[in-house]
Amino acid sequence: SSSLNLWPAWLDIEQRKPKDLLDAFCIEDAALGNTSVRDTYDITVKGSWGIMHPEGMRRLRWDILGVFILLVDLYWLPMQVFDPPETTAIKALNWITLLYWTFDILLSCSTGYYALDGNIVMTRREVLSNYAK
Repeated sequence: SSSLNLWPAWLDIEQRKPKDLLDAFCIEDAALGNTSVRDTYDITVKGSWGIMHPEGMRRLRWDILGVFILLVDLYWLPMQVFDPPETTAIKALNWITLLYWTFDILLSCSTGYYALDGNIVMTRREVLSNYAK
């Protein structure tokens, strides 16, 4: 009968308490044999100024905010059929969603991507070229 064996690094994970969520990812990935794990989760990579990592925390926060903006849009856009009065709150809501989607386009042009070969592309020229396709 075959049994499952844990990686040796997993056995001592109790001794290494993660100090934050990023550190927890690093411990787990290190257990899998990945060496430059912390670079994977950092926002920028050397030589890619202004390009965000597609799995970076800033991008994650922005995308989570986008879910809430999308929910507002899903609720509010159909309400426009009833021609609601334009109050200050509604004007502010319209501006916030407009600004979010505008900045989202700019941030998408500044976010790395995974190429077909599995490598992360973090150069501005290649990111813009990919985004323009």
